Amino acid sequence: DARRALLARLKDQGKYNPTTPLYIAGLANTLVEQGRYAEAEKLMRVSLEINRVVGISETSQSTVRELSGLATILNLQHKGKEAIEIYAEVDKAMANWDPQLRQSFDLDGSRINSLYAAGQIDRGIAAAQALVKRDAARFGENNFDTALARGNLAIGYMKATRDADAVREFRAAIPVLMAVAQENADDENSSEIAMRSDRLQNIVEAYVTLLD
Repeated sequence: DARRALLARLKDQGKYNPTTPLYIAGLANTLVEQGRYAEAEKLMRVSLEINRVVGISETSQSTVRELSGLATILNLQHKGKEAIEIYAEVDKAMANWDPQLRQSFDLDGSRINSLYAAGQIDRGIAAAQALVKRDAARFGENNFDTALARGNLAIGYMKATRDADAVREFRAAIPVLMAVAQENADDENSSEIAMRSDRLQNIVEAYVTLLD
């Protein structure tokens, strides 16, 4: 359906149209959900190229949204260095944004992992703490997203050698993550399972490293 919608838009208005990237991003998101990250990455890069050609501002929300999406896809492919470079573009684009608007892009698990990878541990921890607080209030403590945020916070504490804090957060996060993974083991949405499994694996491996 997403591909048909994109092809119809291309036939009707052509590639270089301000609305085309919306349809490209829609197809890219569907591919991400199928675990087809390399294809999704190509589409997101095309979307950004169209934005540049048609004159969409580099500081616009749409451009930042697409850059953030590309960085997330790069992280899912374990291309951490490239993701850091994209997030540097995001930071530059959001430099003069209202803090409240900027927060919606900063409080993101992929973003937090890139901050850690870039050595900005304190900044990553602050974002992770805010994300845990927000998701716990929205979804409750036993929700996968809350536990995932808590796991990312634990990784930050580990990198900051705050071992006791890290162990506390790991122990709170991992049982919830494991329970949700087991509940959804037979889910037909294989892409969602793949993404959750990848994130769970990263958190569990970090915990094992800390214990070792």
